[in-house]
Amino acid sequence: QQPPAENLGAPLNTTYDDFGFILNADETHGYLSSNRDGGVGGDDIYVFRKRAATVEVLVYDALTQAPLPGATIKASCGTPLTTDERGRAVLELGPGDCCELAATLPEYLAADADICAGTIGERLTVEIPLRQPMVHTVAGKVYDEETGQPLPGTVVELLPDCSGEILRTATTDAQGNYRFDDIHQDCCYRLKAKREGYFIVDSDDFCTRGLEASTDFEYDLNLGSYMVSDLTQPWQRGTDCRIYDVENAPYSGVLSDGTGRYAEQGMVYNADGSLHEWATPCEGPSRKGKTKRFLLHIYYDFDQAYIRKDAAPELEKLYELLQENPSLIVEVGSHTDSRGSRRYNRRLSQRRAESVVRWLRQRGIARERLVSNGYGETLTLNSCNDNVPCSELEHQHNRRTEFRVVGLVGSEPLESTAPEEVTVGDGGCIGCPF
Repeated sequence: QQPPAENLGAPLNTTYDDFGFILNADETHGYLSSNRDGGVGGDDIYVFRKRAATVEVLVYDALTQAPLPGATIKASCGTPLTTDERGRAVLELGPGDCCELAATLPEYLAADADICAGTIGERLTVEIPLRQPMVHTVAGKVYDEETGQPLPGTVVELLPDCSGEILRTATTDAQGNYRFDDIHQDCCYRLKAKREGYFIVDSDDFCTRGLEASTDFEYDLNLGSYMVSDLTQPWQRGTDCRIYDVENAPYSGVLSDGTGRYAEQGMVYNADGSLHEWATPCEGPSRKGKTKRFLLHIYYDFDQAYIRKDAAPELEKLYELLQENPSLIVEVGSHTDSRGSRRYNRRLSQRRAESVVRWLRQRGIARERLVSNGYGETLTLNSCNDNVPCSELEHQHNRRTEFRVVGLVGSEPLESTAPEEVTVGDGGCIGCPF
């Protein structure tokens, strides 16, 4: 299919009878016939040479490489152009001329390019890739690590590492969902989830740098509670009855009945966010009354209190937890096996706890955030009590350290940290050297 005829303008097209236009293969010169004035006959043959460079401008999608027809090209050297179905537009420049080109198309970001012509008859190509605006999001759910139930009312922070970006926060909805829209296109981020009664949790880093298309990041966060929930009393019907915590304030949080129900300001909701038709008794305990013990895999040699090399990875975990949760006060509780007198074991376990505290203090954890307690042989993990024959491995399991959260900086203690009193005696130890 031949392209449509086009008037080339003077001096090629005039008001005279101009015909027989022909170009050489390189389109650098050609011939035409005309009866214009100044000739030597009726119709004369004229030769012409091209005095311009042809510039082909190609506009295409930067991601798909597909041509973009209908793009507008504003040129500093002439009138605006529009790309054809092949994403192409053509202009001509004189030798040594330069031109600034700016391409625009709806739903795309503008882009520009510069071009300068060289010799007469030169053919140049300039490419202008256009990109669609990128919109990045991050969303997900926050769950209770143990129950798998969503945690509404959890604060999620979006922490950027790039200058100019500010920390943003969101609060999970009734189904535990959070979402951040339109995050920066050249940044890296980390998520941090915070909720009362739970350890603060950080996500892995994720980045938008270098992405060529809009991306929806998804991160679910699992929070581990350091509180034991006592909200397990039977349900009873009532219309105005709410659930309160031990401070007589309306309770908010996931209930431990396994149904996914939760309370917001004392009102009880189903897992789907609908208001439950009846509530729990108006008076009852809350998560604030009792904390869990967490076993650290830190073990000790028989009758020794020093930190073994194999304890370093576990101590690093505790150190990182305290760094990430700067308001927590923890008790470091150490234990012994049942061999030896109870009086001696209580003192030995206290030395073990204090050795852990010293290790943490040397790493920069404030002393007021650490409580050391020795429990001796009062809380063995197995049946290896006084006069019970056990293997060395079974005894080893009891020579351990645990930690638990006992308070928050600047707040009242969550729980008494004093170990239970034990009767001082020889513990029935047979053949013990101490």
